[in-house]
Amino acid sequence: MTLVVDELFDGVVFTQNFRINKTMSLAHFRPWIIKWGNPDGQLVLQVLQNDEVLKEVRLESELINTMIPGTYAHGQLRFDTNPLQLNHDRREEWTYYQIKLFSDNYTHDNNNFYGAIRRYELKIYDTYGLDVVDGEPPNDMVDPLGFELFEYNY
Repeated sequence: MTLVVDELFDGVVFTQNFRINKTMSLAHFRPWIIKWGNPDGQLVLQVLQNDEVLKEVRLESELINTMIPGTYAHGQLRFDTNPLQLNHDRREEWTYYQIKLFSDNYTHDNNNFYGAIRRYELKIYDTYGLDVVDGEPPNDMVDPLGFELFEYNY
């Protein structure tokens, strides 16, 4: 397996657009993350609509290192959004949102960092946007972040 990783060094913000076609109460956002070494600081997830931050969730490195005790690991990392209401405008086919993922209070270290992993195989959601043809971007380096949305069902 080959992983396409964007390292989240100090000052790097990974931005990903996503869309919904129904209103949902978001319980968790689970991006596909790699932990390399034992980074410090916080991993931050922001959910935005029209450049307005709707929710920000911060995970301390101590908690992440407890959740992922190995020195090198990758997988879905759970950010609880407790819940976050994402409303779908039924007059449109899709309603668009964005996430930003970055490290904060992080000391730059090439051997200790978090990274966002792009999902080019076994996609959960459709790929859309500029230069996308039949659901496929021009190359794997611009594929979207691997992520999962978990919603409350009442």
